[in-house]
Amino acid sequence: MSQISVAALQFNSITNDINSNLNSALTLINSVPNDTSIIVLPELSLSGYCADESKFGIDLSSHENALKDQRYKTLFDIATQRDCFIIACEVEQDGKNTYDTAFIISKDGLIGKQRKIFLWQNESKRFKRGKKQKLFSLTINNQKVKIGIGICYEIGFGEIARKLALDGANLLIYPSAFGKARGYAWDLASRARALENGSFLIACNSCGSNISEINGELLEFYGHSKIIDPKGNIISQLDNSAGVVIASIDLSEVKIQRDTIPYLKDIKKFKKSNSK
Repeated sequence: MSQISVAALQFNSITNDINSNLNSALTLINSVPNDTSIIVLPELSLSGYCADESKFGIDLSSHENALKDQRYKTLFDIATQRDCFIIACEVEQDGKNTYDTAFIISKDGLIGKQRKIFLWQNESKRFKRGKKQKLFSLTINNQKVKIGIGICYEIGFGEIARKLALDGANLLIYPSAFGKARGYAWDLASRARALENGSFLIACNSCGSNISEINGELLEFYGHSKIIDPKGNIISQLDNSAGVVIASIDLSEVKIQRDTIPYLKDIKKFKKSNSK
């Protein structure tokens, strides 16, 4: 199985300043090698995590509707030019409801989306909760890459990652705006999710700070975006500065690690024996 190159962007987004945030993202993307197959952006990074969500929703009901939003169009143009997959996470507007939603863009347009299910603190006042955890299959270098997406706080829910791994995910991806005060949880949970599921993991976080347009609160983000192998080893990571974390991953390592420590096999055996 051939290797694939993946990247995560880390930058400080400015509340409500889409143009500035797009420029920050584009600058970082320009530093990513052209053969990179998956590029991940942080949670709500183009609107700013603390932006007024009522002003910044993207209609993700179809590729054509999404193209009306400059953020989506810019990312789609990049995905088309580079022939890559981009995973971003922004406010989704669905009628009267808003969601914190990760979506996947390729040269074929909008190919999938995952709404955040477990909302952190006041996010439950801003967003409606997603209902279903999905598995996505991407074709890269003539191989199927099965990915599962959790958003920020959800990195602490082992149940999500375990379900995705049991369903076949070999790459877990977490676009995030994880707070500096809880950085210890980010570091430990990201490695644990990779190890216990024998999966590669991309943990893509914001850095710097945002001022909320809603309540004036200052939030500081932890950064430390990282790419982790199925043994829980950090392949590459950043500190709290803007930048790009890049790695080449060989998905054949997933099977090797899952055979070495057969967590998933034993869970399946346990479920089967208890269903009789």
